[in-house]
Amino acid sequence: MSGDLAVYTHKDFVNGSSIHYFDFLAGLEGVVPAGAPRDSDNLADVGGDGIVFSRTRSLTEGKTGVMLYVARGTLRELDPQPAATPMIRFGAVIGGDTVAYQEHGLANGEIFAYDLAAGTATNLSQSVDSDGNPAVAPAGDVVVWERAARRARAGQVADQSFIAGASDPPGNGRIRLAATIDDDERAPHGAGHNPTILLTSDAGAIIVAQG
Repeated sequence: MSGDLAVYTHKDFVNGSSIHYFDFLAGLEGVVPAGAPRDSDNLADVGGDGIVFSRTRSLTEGKTGVMLYVARGTLRELDPQPAATPMIRFGAVIGGDTVAYQEHGLANGEIFAYDLAAGTATNLSQSVDSDGNPAVAPAGDVVVWERAARRARAGQVADQSFIAGASDPPGNGRIRLAATIDDDERAPHGAGHNPTILLTSDAGAIIVAQG
């Protein structure tokens, strides 16, 4: 929910799921325009009057793109790619003019940020580790995500999760916001939910994470 707009996924395992929304101020319910028959839409996030979600296309062997819908307005795909290019995008979140999502079509999963104003996508993580569960600050200037890295510890190699992040302007670079070698930070609300950014400042982001 964002402001007066509540959004949810209507599950339909036969015809494909769809995105519904309700505007409490106007007292109106609406449905995001559907794709081709048997396409399936799954909700990720809502910010202002913008709804971002993943659309899995049945006619392209499950290829999944990130869509932006402005309530009672326009629908468009963010950073579309040629049919031959792997594209499996989930977990989209929105803050300000930034949409972040996980691209499963690359290696172990990369975190991308799409600038709505500029119309450009940037790979923020660029890592051989597994990156997922992104979250965006309300102003869109900071993105954090969870990274599962392979680390040698006590004679064994095991996955270690920590919160990574990138801030704007890009010159600030990618920064590790939390964790030591013995820590295991994950999304604070449990599996499947996003890290929560409480406050942003010139120093970066203050987040809630399990440690």
